[in-house]
Amino acid sequence: MTRVNDKSNSDYLRYAGANRVKSPKSMLGSFILRKAVAPLSDRRANSTAFMDDLEITEFPIYPGSTLLNKSLNGKTLTDPEKSTAYSFIKSPRYDGKPHEAGPLARVWITNPALSKAGQAVFGTNAKVRDIGDAAFSILGRHVARAEETLVVANAVEQWLQEAKPGKETLVPAEIPKSAEGLGLSEAPRGALLHYVDIKNSVISNYQITSATIWNANPRDDKGIRGPMEEALVGVPVPDPKNPVNVGRLIRSFDP
Repeated sequence: MTRVNDKSNSDYLRYAGANRVKSPKSMLGSFILRKAVAPLSDRRANSTAFMDDLEITEFPIYPGSTLLNKSLNGKTLTDPEKSTAYSFIKSPRYDGKPHEAGPLARVWITNPALSKAGQAVFGTNAKVRDIGDAAFSILGRHVARAEETLVVANAVEQWLQEAKPGKETLVPAEIPKSAEGLGLSEAPRGALLHYVDIKNSVISNYQITSATIWNANPRDDKGIRGPMEEALVGVPVPDPKNPVNVGRLIRSFDP
């Protein structure tokens, strides 16, 4: 979603990744976008709300952090000397909780029919959720990635048919003098968020919540582990000098 002061800049911002463009002069666009990028103090401190049904919080990982009460239009600051920290990765939280992102999360939500190979194991009418709790495992994540790859491959055939050789593949547009943009998308590794603030036709601030950090984040300031750390608890390590199972689990999230 993007807010624009001049609606003539809409094409440029859509090309940059915004799927919706709002003008402050219509549909309460200014109010909605101010709410998306302003720090709020509601149920949790240091959270940023997007509309009424979406909240994403980036927790600092040590008490007294300079990131407290900052919103997306703040700046990312690092402190390599902080005593209680062990990672530079942020800890994003949706509705105050860690969430796994990536192929398994996507196919679990969309619940597509399994491929012929999957149906040979789980039945002719089986869907992803029919795998059950076994999906939340090393093998389950690789199965989800393979199933999603087939879905994308089939979609590519349709996209190629829609391509028009010799036609423009971009929409030319002028860079706006002032604008804010918020893009939410899905990368192969998981959910991706980009925020940009443009002033005087140049980028004045850019913030990213990358796909990897949804899974690989450390404990937040409440001591809650991220998905990858939580999955590592209890993993057998027969040979501490060669912890192959640890590598296998991590690569199932992010190969």
